[in-house]
Amino acid sequence: MGRLIKSMLILTVVVGGIWLAVIVSWQSSRTMPSEGEIALYMVALPLGVLLLGWLTLRGIRAWRAPKPQASTEAQPDEAVAPSAPLPRAVVLASAAESAAGTSVTEILAGLASPVTQLDASLTTPEGFPIMAARVQRLSTPDLRAAALMAHSDPRVLRDASLRAGALLEGVIDALVLQARENQPSAVSEADWPMLRLQVVLPARWSEATRARIAESARREAAAHWPAARLRLGSVPATDDTQAFVWLHDWLRAEPASDDAALYVLAACDSLIDPHEVSALNGERLLLTPAQPDGRLPGESAAGLLLAREPAAVPEQAATPTPARPSDPTLADKYPPLPNRPKAPSASTPVVVLPQDARGWF
Repeated sequence: MGRLIKSMLILTVVVGGIWLAVIVSWQSSRTMPSEGEIALYMVALPLGVLLLGWLTLRGIRAWRAPKPQASTEAQPDEAVAPSAPLPRAVVLASAAESAAGTSVTEILAGLASPVTQLDASLTTPEGFPIMAARVQRLSTPDLRAAALMAHSDPRVLRDASLRAGALLEGVIDALVLQARENQPSAVSEADWPMLRLQVVLPARWSEATRARIAESARREAAAHWPAARLRLGSVPATDDTQAFVWLHDWLRAEPASDDAALYVLAACDSLIDPHEVSALNGERLLLTPAQPDGRLPGESAAGLLLAREPAAVPEQAATPTPARPSDPTLADKYPPLPNRPKAPSASTPVVVLPQDARGWF
């Protein structure tokens, strides 16, 4: 019934609009139409417009309709050739810090009840303080003074990069320290595995700012790891998927001979900065009474200690199983880190990294 009423309304509007336009044109030009003109403009023209509209609508619907895909199922008599082993990343340890806490458990719990409060140093253009999730232990003036004493360029010392860099240093310190404690005391530092430090930093920061933060992260890692066994890399991130993109590329690009190395993948960001708040407000992304669906400024850093373990299952396996640190081959290379949480039970929520048709991350 509803479609019928809608169709009648469309028909009425189209025909009525054409008739009105034709009659007004005839009156303005003082034209006395003949029977042929009446049939052409009052009957044929509306029918032509309706037919053209119907054909256009049918074409749009056909274009938007999902295209049938060719069947990719293998025939029963076809033999599936095994592919090369799938590389997999094993998480040996994790670290994180935000306003909600200094552990993954605390941060996940904080998502249900955000730890925010009015921040007098961050205001709207009208001068009202806004809600923000600030890490209270950080003092921006103290961070700025320490950076100036280290002869940093004042032009790269914005509040956001100072605070995010401090959070990143804490995360890297925790991860590299755990990796160090895991090395046998009888082994010389020259024989320790190569540790590759990969930091993911916001692309909106200047290149000089990202270089300063990356160098600070390297110095923090060098406090617990031999400098000769340490490598640094930096990735500018335009969104929150950049770390997974790097992880995807790393698993498929690194040579198999490097699978005994340890990797620290860490990222940080902060919006606790008047410049960042102004940019958010200019893009209409800041939570204000006029923008109830906006964002609350916050800050955090997180990182993973990873090892690369080749999988022994073919790509066409029905149910690929991610490697666990308890696998014999991995346990021989990397003994369990101290104070690691127990394996989650079936009722415990587990965060699974993205996967695609080519294998597990």
